[in-house]
Amino acid sequence: MPISAISYYRGGAPETVRPLAQQMKAYWQNHGIEYRLARCHTGQVGHWMVVVRYPDWTTYAKLQDSFGQDSEYQQLVAAIGQVVTFVSRELVTEFDL
Repeated sequence: MPISAISYYRGGAPETVRPLAQQMKAYWQNHGIEYRLARCHTGQVGHWMVVVRYPDWTTYAKLQDSFGQDSEYQQLVAAIGQVVTFVSRELVTEFDL
């Protein structure tokens, strides 16, 4: 069953955020993971929403364990952190209906 990490960020102009998100998307795609960026129009209006979708808990755990040693990932996170402010994250499981 797929797992999605849904994160919300505040700040950053689209012309600054999008190139960084494109780099992060390429990083995730190299690991076979889906990455999406969206802008909120209700609820947390103006915030960025990022959805990282893992195929299962095993893949999620494996990647979470590897991030601490991955300098490319750490550099991307640091660059993004200079542009936007992390607000919250939800971890959800999806069900086939």
